[in-house]
This record gives sequence, C-alpha cells and structure tokens, in this order.
Amino acid sequence: MEQYPGFHYPNIDQKARIAANQEHVNRRVLSEYIKVIGVPNQEKLGTRDLVQKFLKEIVRYNTVKDNSPLTWPTSTGSNGDCSSFRVKMSDQFWTYFTSDGRKKLLEYNRKERANVKVIRDQTISLSDLENLSLYLRRKIKQHYQTNNSSPPDVSVKNGYVTIGNYNNGNTKRYRATELAVLLGWDYRDWQGTAIKELLSNTERKNMMMSYMCEREREGTLTWGSLSLDLFKPIESNHSNSPSSNDTPEAVNSVSGGDDVSIDKEVSRKRTGTENEDPNPAKLHKHE
Repeated sequence: MEQYPGFHYPNIDQKARIAANQEHVNRRVLSEYIKVIGVPNQEKLGTRDLVQKFLKEIVRYNTVKDNSPLTWPTSTGSNGDCSSFRVKMSDQFWTYFTSDGRKKLLEYNRKERANVKVIRDQTISLSDLENLSLYLRRKIKQHYQTNNSSPPDVSVKNGYVTIGNYNNGNTKRYRATELAVLLGWDYRDWQGTAIKELLSNTERKNMMMSYMCEREREGTLTWGSLSLDLFKPIESNHSNSPSSNDTPEAVNSVSGGDDVSIDKEVSRKRTGTENEDPNPAKLHKHE
C-alpha cells in the first residue's frame, strides 16, 4: 500500500516537536522550585524547622493570607554548621521575595556574616545558556590577555553578553548563542550542550539564511562575521589602549562583580518555549 505523507508519517520533525514540548513542561515545573543553601544550622534543626527559620528570621515573610509559602521541603545536604534544602514555593512568596524578601536576605547575610543563597532551579538548556555567556566572557578575556590588548567592558546577565564602554553609553548586547556564532571561534573546550542546540528558532532561521545568501544581508547570522573594528573606538577610551598598529581579534571581559547573583532569580513564574527568551533575573550558581 502506498504511504501518504501526513497520514502514514508526519510532515514535521516529530522528535524535535516532542523535545520542545518536554522542555516547556520542565521549565514550568522547575520555575516553582527553589534551592536555599548555606542556612546557619548550629542547632541541627530538622528540614521543616529550618524552612521556618528561613521564613521568619532570614527573609521575614509574615503574609497571613499565604498559609503554605514553602511546601514539599527536601534536604539537599549540610556543610559544617550550614544546611541546604529544596522547596516548592507559592506565587505570593516569590512576589514578596523578588521585592522585599531579597533585601531582607542581604541584610541578614551582612548582619550575621552568613552566605545564604537562593537558587531557582533551571532546565539544562537554560543553565547552559547562562554558562555559555560566562564561558564567552572568560574566553574573550583570555584572548585579550594573549594579545596584550586593553579590553572594553563586558558583562553577562540572563544569558546575554553586553560589550562596550559604559562611560559613554556605547554598548552592544548579544544573546550568548548569537555571539558564539558571530565570533566563530574554536569551542572544543566548551563543556555543555552543543551551542547549535541552544540556538533559538529565529537564530536557526537567520543562520540558514546566511548560508543561502551569496553575500551577507542584514538580519542574517553568519559564522565569524563580527567586525572587531566595532570595538576600536571603545579601546581608545582606555588609558592603556594599544597602539593603532595593534588589531585585537576579540574583546576582553572585565568582571563587573560576581558572575551570578540572586537577581537572576527574578524571572517569570511561567516560562515559554525554547523560542522565547526566558529572561529570568540573575541567580546564584550552584555550589
């Protein structure tokens, strides 16, 4: 019997469709969970009592209308006098934490000289996108050090890399995957998901367009097409900039502080599919 497309077999990549749907489900589930690490526990409290200490003493959450702000507590281990746990949170708690609760946490850490951190769980694709931005910043820095060149400012947040000079406002923001393609470097030391698999649908389409066009067009994503001349004016603003005969091949990174912070956690309660920017706020990395 003759096989008909659409009836006997799908007209689309069904495996990719299933994978995208599973990623969407995973993001929705994990967006409701946080991991709290480094909670002082000299009293050797149980997990549930430790959760109450976190709520009452550390973030000072006293919302009467929310009877179950943190549920399903699970211990994730201890390190000396500090313990960690994972919990499912309510929407009211997260709304509070992203405003007042985060400030209370920082105040507690300063007062008690503690290092309590809140980490929002992520899927592998989201965490790898964050790690890729940090990896590119480090790789850019190493390249500039090798060429003895003065770097522009480089910062990372939410899977994006911003390059430029913050003093004069001349900056350019790239998604980490986009920057990886534009730089076109050797990524054999990248320890994560293949960068091609992290590309958004739009980036895949733009990259395909660049292969089909005889010459580069606006909107296409071409391997190794980033013009390093773009950063020459930025370099000239540094007191230790190289001479005009030196042509750096990449941009160095200057750390603007901790690679990660609690701000990464200020993300939407529900994230979308892989083609949508999850855009969570900055989180602490897992230790």
